[in-house]
Amino acid sequence: MNDSAYELADAGEDLPQTDTVTRKALEMMGTESQRWTLDENPQTLLAKGRMLVATWDTMGWIFYREGKLKEAEGYLNAAWRNGQSATIAEHLGELAVASGRKDEALSDYELGIATISQYDMMGVKKAPGAEEKKLQGRADALRKAGAKSTVHDAQVKLRELRTFPLGPAKGLDDVAEYRLLLSDGKVVRAEKTGTKELEGGEERLKTAKVADLFPPESQANLVRTGMLNCHSGVCELVLEP
Repeated sequence: MNDSAYELADAGEDLPQTDTVTRKALEMMGTESQRWTLDENPQTLLAKGRMLVATWDTMGWIFYREGKLKEAEGYLNAAWRNGQSATIAEHLGELAVASGRKDEALSDYELGIATISQYDMMGVKKAPGAEEKKLQGRADALRKAGAKSTVHDAQVKLRELRTFPLGPAKGLDDVAEYRLLLSDGKVVRAEKTGTKELEGGEERLKTAKVADLFPPESQANLVRTGMLNCHSGVCELVLEP
């Protein structure tokens, strides 16, 4: 349902029907996600979570095509915070241009380029692919039109978008990985994934404010993996890409 809806939305065709189908897909996935507990197969939840995020991107792109820019922004931002990819960055950039925010659009395109690996599996640097060339072309056009980027280090910025402050470290100075069940903008369960566990880790993680990972009024749950990183007197949650 999502794949066919996205292709239609990308072509700007049959938008009312595409809108209806995508809403139905989100309703189905959201209802199922409310039953997640973290006890399920991790790879299954990972795949289902990625599909949910992809469908948020589709819904946002449909809203953009329908001229509903405010509604589009909520879905595209949530998709981007969860699934940093060149495609979602392109959608955000197009939305920013349509909203008259050219500086923001330029930053979106630069961050999208930064999500594309510059090397193949053998460690050999690749020539730019079609997606990278498209984003680079749009970024160059905006620069020529006078747009100014706010991105100084794209990789640092991408990490910042996945980082959530947890307050003072209170003596902790270590890192541990957790699987997280997110619901209603909060961490409702945290489960360590390795042998290391920080004292009070789950309680600390439950203080994270992660509402930006969800579209407005979404009833869906999410499962993410992240690092509880306590250093320099503070703790933070850093989600994996």
